[in-house]
Amino acid sequence: MGDRENTAGACVAAVEGAEQIGAIRALRRDAYPVSSEFQALTAEVYAWTESDRRGVVLAVWDASGAALSTRSGIVATGRAAAEVEFECTLADEPGRFPALVLSRSATRVDQRARGLNSLLRYYFIEAAQRAGL
Repeated sequence: MGDRENTAGACVAAVEGAEQIGAIRALRRDAYPVSSEFQALTAEVYAWTESDRRGVVLAVWDASGAALSTRSGIVATGRAAAEVEFECTLADEPGRFPALVLSRSATRVDQRARGLNSLLRYYFIEAAQRAGL
């Protein structure tokens, strides 16, 4: 695993290598169909995307190395770049760029309501602040 930080028996780390990428694809495959927030229309949404390659994908891993939760993040330099990441048109309001764009989160069903998604968001925001965003 890449940079990591231990948190209450779990490890937060950047996703690296084919094995970990496969674990994230599987986590998305299992979590997206049972999500109440959106409906995945095609299996392509589980894939490791160009956005994942350009940005950073963090995950919470348990002691056995199983992925519990994941989230992707990238810095959008302008509105058009943010729209590419979100795959939709944004409201016609002035935005502040560069901006941190977080997407593609997934959490194992048995790990929901534990704050893992918030934990990953925290690490992204902390990194953005350190970078001056």
